[in-house]
Amino acid sequence: MNLLQYLLMAPTVLVLAGLLWFGQREDRLGAAVFVSAILAPPLLEPLVIGNIRWGLGLMSIGLLASLIALVVVSRRWWIIAAAGFQVAATSSYAIALAQPDLLIWTGVSLRLVLWMLQMVACGFGIAEALSARRQTRSHFRAKARPLSTEYHP
Repeated sequence: MNLLQYLLMAPTVLVLAGLLWFGQREDRLGAAVFVSAILAPPLLEPLVIGNIRWGLGLMSIGLLASLIALVVVSRRWWIIAAAGFQVAATSSYAIALAQPDLLIWTGVSLRLVLWMLQMVACGFGIAEALSARRQTRSHFRAKARPLSTEYHP
């Protein structure tokens, strides 16, 4: 890995750790989907036909399908945003199919930018999870207030 990859990995690890720590079930599932997307490329990178990296394209489709499944079953806005960014990233592989030698580094740079936007969405996911946690606690506190002992006719 080069210096740029380490610089991009640091906020990714922090944001995903925050989702795992502060999030609820759907947030943790989303973080697990992104962790699998981080761990899969070394295994799928050798799947190349010509200049097209089929393995990474299939991983991108799998990440998109997983995020869409999470969007369907959860009510988290950050997952919707991350799925939207993943649609753009997955479509960049389709562009590479149409013109394999055209703008290779532009596609890679686009995917890096979209990955960072997904991590920004995950950061908003941490804020959303903390907000949901606060609302749940305040709701239970409101129900748990003791009744007044004073008599009011």
